[in-house]
Amino acid sequence: MNVNKEYQHEKESLVMRYVAAEHSNNELSERLQKAETQLSNWTKERDIALVKWKLLKEEKAKLSDLCESKVLCHLFLLLSFFR
Repeated sequence: MNVNKEYQHEKESLVMRYVAAEHSNNELSERLQKAETQLSNWTKERDIALVKWKLLKEEKAKLSDLCESKVLCHLFLLLSFFR
């Protein structure tokens, strides 16, 4: 009878350890899923920011070219005025 109690106790102990391990595994899986979702969101935000940065860079170049052409145009007008 004593051997049966020890066996039952060992069996319960193994079951409890299995349940604890499963619970821990589920928690870690949830944390991993949240981390992957957050990483995906950050990646999308980064990609959007890079596109905006590229567009702003292109717009800056266009405005710079426009400004230079207007300055040159005004400079030529001034030079022609003094001739």
